[in-house]
Amino acid sequence: MKITKKVMSGSVESGDILVTFEPSENQGLDIRLTSTFDKQYHNNILEVVRQTLKENNIDQGVVILNDQGALPGAIKARVLTAIQRMGETN
Repeated sequence: MKITKKVMSGSVESGDILVTFEPSENQGLDIRLTSTFDKQYHNNILEVVRQTLKENNIDQGVVILNDQGALPGAIKARVLTAIQRMGETN
């Protein structure tokens, strides 16, 4: 399933993550991560995000992550909220 519109979830407060989805015509996912803990947890953050997207059949679009030390449960919750918001109508 494609990311169909720009949506955001979370914040850039300490201990949180801002997740932004944007549509793209390119095939596959383009995941961009900026984190204050990049050296320690880069792969862990990406694994949580990729697994959550896979579980929800999201396979095309841009995912921008601005992490400020979010725990795995918070990361997953923010991605799920973005998926939910993508399905909402304005």
